[in-house]
This record gives sequence, C-alpha cells and structure tokens, in this order.
Amino acid sequence: MKTNHSKFLIILFVLFSFIFQGFLTNMRAHFYSDAGDSLLMEKKYTEALEKYKSAAELESGYAYYRLFGLYYEGKGTAKDLHLAKVMLEKAVQYEYDEAQVTYAGNLIAEGRDKDKAISLLKLAAEKENVLAYIKLAWLYYYGNGVPKDIHKAEEYVRLANAHGFKMVLSPYVEKQEISSKKEMSSKNITAQIQTNLKKLGFYNGIADGVTGPKTRQSIADFQKSKGLPKDVVISEKILLQTEEALR
Repeated sequence: MKTNHSKFLIILFVLFSFIFQGFLTNMRAHFYSDAGDSLLMEKKYTEALEKYKSAAELESGYAYYRLFGLYYEGKGTAKDLHLAKVMLEKAVQYEYDEAQVTYAGNLIAEGRDKDKAISLLKLAAEKENVLAYIKLAWLYYYGNGVPKDIHKAEEYVRLANAHGFKMVLSPYVEKQEISSKKEMSSKNITAQIQTNLKKLGFYNGIADGVTGPKTRQSIADFQKSKGLPKDVVISEKILLQTEEALR
C-alpha cells in the first residue's frame, strides 16, 4: 500500500513539474514577444528581431509570425522571402491564427489546396479572427473552394460586424471593400489601442491587432474608469481617448 502511495506522489510531482515548466516557458515567450512589440512600435527593427527570435525558440507562433513579417519586408535584416515562408509555416504549425489566415490566403491566391485553406480559416475563425470571418464570408458568397451558401456567408458577416468591422454582402459591392490596405489600417489602429491600454494597465494580452473579447472588455473598463460613454467598436476615436489618457 505504501509503495502505491509513493508511486502516486512521484507521478503527481512529475505532472506538476511538467505543467509548471510549460507555464514558465509561456511566460518567457510572452515576455520576449512583448519586448519585441514595444521595439517594433519604436521602429527598432533589429532589436525587435532578436526578441522575436528568443520567443520563437520557446515555440511561440506569434513570434514566428512577427519574424515572417520582418523577413518578408526586410526590416531589421536582409529581405529573405524563403526564410519568411519558413517562419510563416512555423507560425501555422504552432496554430497562430493570423498566420493561418495569411497562409490560407496564399493557398487560395495560388489556386492550390483550397481544402486546407478553408480548414485553416475555420480554425482561425474559432479564435474570433475577424479576417477569417471576412474571407470565409466571401468564399461562401461566391462558392470559391466551398459550395455556395449565402446563409453561411451572412453568418460570417454577422460575426465580422459584431467585432467592429462594417461589412455588407452585395453583388454591387466590390471586394476592394475589404482590401488588405483597409484590413491592415484597422489592425494597426487596434494594435495601437491594445498597446496604449497595456501601458494604462487595462490590457494584459498581446498587441496583435485582433479585436477579441479581452480587447473589448479592456476598452469598456478603460472607458468606465474615465467616465466615457461605452463604445467598444474599434475606431480612431477610441485611439485618441487612450492617447489622451497617456499624456
């Protein structure tokens, strides 16, 4: 009986050690990623690159995705499209939703493996990724890679709008309505709001430009503390509110 009890304690200790080690690894990855984000905002690309490399070594999909962007654009390092592709694939491997959306977009644009593209977009949509909602809405609307299904398209539109992106499906609305330029503009505003809220102590996530529940709650908490009307739809107005609070 005593032997069985000892075995149980050993197993429990090993399990706890494994969980604790994983927690520490995630904390370190977040630390390096946050440092990289701050340096990136300051346009210190070389220093940001090194921080993201440290986070990537700890299996951070977010860090791999940031490295993809830096290698792709040649910021802080020589432009290297091959290495950028490797970083993107690594980010997908570690299930970072923005990477899943980007990789799926590439597959669709190249006209290959649309089943995998749809699968990746749905995985990203489960994480409330707005761009995944938008791309899936158009795919179902036009029947591109999936059976045409207006009801599914409208459901993804509803989800996108619920996250602050104003989108309307209509045969008279061109795809340019959701061009990458506008997507990035919206993401940049969100990322800056997240960064500002983090400095103000209202947000403890990653400034990834994705408007999820945590971001919306942080905005609501911030506005309540300042006596501002509640309005969690991402806009330049909220960005100005956070910047004013930092002054």
